[in-house]
Amino acid sequence: MSVVLWRTLKVLMQLLDQVLGYIMKAWQRDKGWAVLVSTIGERVFLSQGQAALKHLPREKIQLATKLGITGTVDPPTIVIKGTPPEYVRSACEASLKRLGVDYIDLYYQHRVDTSVPIEETIGELKKLVEEGKVKYIGLSEASPDTIRRAHAVHPITAVQMEWSLWTRDIEKEIIPLCRHVQNPI
Repeated sequence: MSVVLWRTLKVLMQLLDQVLGYIMKAWQRDKGWAVLVSTIGERVFLSQGQAALKHLPREKIQLATKLGITGTVDPPTIVIKGTPPEYVRSACEASLKRLGVDYIDLYYQHRVDTSVPIEETIGELKKLVEEGKVKYIGLSEASPDTIRRAHAVHPITAVQMEWSLWTRDIEKEIIPLCRHVQNPI
């Protein structure tokens, strides 16, 4: 691993320790609930995340994570995975094990894999909801058609999209669609 990457990871882990410290202090002061979101960081920051979860009442924590992108630290790589049903299930089981929890509150498909029909992916996620391993399903960077087709299989609870002063594309179709099917963005 390069020295720069190692130093960067060390700084990120120190920052995460501070963030988790703030979460713990806020929780102790009863200031509400915490959201822990992770993707590849689920592996990188595993020990800190598990430590925080062990000290907080799980039923009051909203835990979100994603499937569909994997990566390695050394060498640093990111790979967009396909999302056939068997991968969806194995990714969920691996996340549950890594995080040391019985269920994931919000499970996102990180990037939509156009080589697999969205109905198959959401169908497997729906089974995980029925089994109690996932509470809610989310999509990241999905087209209006994909959101409609996914929602027809199972309600999509959240849609994550880039939306800024420079990127306003979602205002034309995606925001009206999400309002219609009552999905938060």
